[in-house]
Amino acid sequence: MKAEISFRNDDVLLKGTLTKPKTNDPCPVVVVTHASHAPTREFGVYQHLADVLPAHGIAAFVYDRRGSGESTGDFATASFFDLADDALAAIASLKSSGEIDPERICVWGMSQGGWIAPLAAANSSDIACVVAVSSVGMTPAEQMNYSAEFELRAQGFSEQAIGRMLALRDQVDDYYREKAERSDVQQMLDSARQQPWFQFGYFDDSLPENPLVEKWRQEMDFDPLPVMRKIAVPILLLYAERDPWVPIAPSIARWQEHGPGDLTVHQIEGANHFMISIAHAGIHGDEGPLVDEYSDILTRWLKRQFA
Repeated sequence: MKAEISFRNDDVLLKGTLTKPKTNDPCPVVVVTHASHAPTREFGVYQHLADVLPAHGIAAFVYDRRGSGESTGDFATASFFDLADDALAAIASLKSSGEIDPERICVWGMSQGGWIAPLAAANSSDIACVVAVSSVGMTPAEQMNYSAEFELRAQGFSEQAIGRMLALRDQVDDYYREKAERSDVQQMLDSARQQPWFQFGYFDDSLPENPLVEKWRQEMDFDPLPVMRKIAVPILLLYAERDPWVPIAPSIARWQEHGPGDLTVHQIEGANHFMISIAHAGIHGDEGPLVDEYSDILTRWLKRQFA
């Protein structure tokens, strides 16, 4: 049973699809928050939820992120707080519809959504539990340094090259923090451009004239630790076997130290960042079959929370 639902967060109109079990009774629901590169409801990992959960008596609500698909708004200017508020607006709309059980609402987030879903839960009493898939337990700036280092190691670069790359990334980030002069950092970028490691360090060709209006400035130093400490509901954390974008062990350690007491963590053998089979898609691929263990763990945990 599918229903198209529109809702608003202030002047932003968002549209999504609610997929329900075959029942007229209010049911529990999982509301999806997005990976950064997958903003629309058609993404296969989101559709997996809509395909699998209703058979277990759980609805799935997937909407187009602001500025994508059928949703209005501008993602380029949206902060993590704006995106979390969009999820809370979705929940408010679902509650008012009478379609779902207001006491059994879960937010699910993957990758960037692993920052957004916990943030929504930290700021609302309407959320009963959280699922965070490939959730980063550090700032986006630290996460991008990890990703660049992972890529250089995979390419076989030396420790010296990795050190030079990380030092340059730190200088670029300091420019966005207004701690370094544009001309100085741009000169460093230009000087390093011919280095063989440069193309793997996630550098832009040139620095913006005004870092204060850039999206990276909004996001780079977002600290998830205060969010972890504020959450009081059960959380399920699911991680890949290997992940080029998430430092898995440090992220788990931070959640275990700072997160809620009711914390369940699984690192799934054979799964990549998107819970897709590494054997099928490698560690980077976002298309292909999801690992069965992911589906089994997810559905069993949700059914316990909603029992």
